[in-house]
Amino acid sequence: VVHSDEPNYYKSYTVLQRYISSLFVISKKIYFRYLSLGFESNKIHFLPWCIENTGGNHKYSSEDTELRIGYAGRVVYEVKRMDKIVDIAKILRMKGIDFQIDIAGQGNDTAALHDMIKKNDLEKAIHLVGFLSSDDVHKFWHEKDIMISCSEYEGHSITQCEAMEAGAVPIATDVSGVGDDIIDGQNGYLVDVDDSVNQIVSKIEDIYYD
Repeated sequence: VVHSDEPNYYKSYTVLQRYISSLFVISKKIYFRYLSLGFESNKIHFLPWCIENTGGNHKYSSEDTELRIGYAGRVVYEVKRMDKIVDIAKILRMKGIDFQIDIAGQGNDTAALHDMIKKNDLEKAIHLVGFLSSDDVHKFWHEKDIMISCSEYEGHSITQCEAMEAGAVPIATDVSGVGDDIIDGQNGYLVDVDDSVNQIVSKIEDIYYD
C-alpha cells in the first residue's frame, strides 16, 4: 500500500516491481505516476477514501467575529512544513485580519513549534490543542471556517476529506490527493508548493472580506 507521494516510494517500489503482485495507491496522481514509470497497469489498484456524510448545516463566522482556521495532522516541519503556519499568521496579523489558528495533533516538532509561536508573540493567535479523538476531530472541523495545509508531499489527506465533509473551506498545496477532492475556486483552493505562504494568505484574505 503506497501512502505517500514522496520520491523514495516511487524508487523503492519500481525496483521491486517483479516481486509485487498488487500495488494499492490512494490518489490518482500516484496511480498515473507509477504507470509512467512502467508499472504494469493490472497490478495497480486505486483506493479512494470514503468519509461518511453526517449532514447538517455548517455555521461560518460572521463579519464581527474572528476567522476560525484549522490544521489537523502530524506536527512536523519536514513534509508537513508546520513552520509555514507561523509565517502565515505573521502576515495575517500584519494585514489586520482577525483570526485564530487551532493546530490539532502531535509530532516531533511540537515543542519547537510552541517555541516559535512564543518567540513571535503569536500565543493568542495560534493554539496547539494536541491529540484529538475521532469524535473530537469531527467537532473540531465543524467549528472551523477554513482548513489549511502547507504540505510538500501527501498521499491522500484524510484530514482534508474530514474537513470538507464538515464544511470547512480547504486551502491546500497542490500535492497528491488534493486534486481528487478539491476543484479550485469551487469547493476550495489549490496553491503552489513553492509560494504556499503568500497564496494561502491571499485566499484567507479573500474569504475574510467576503
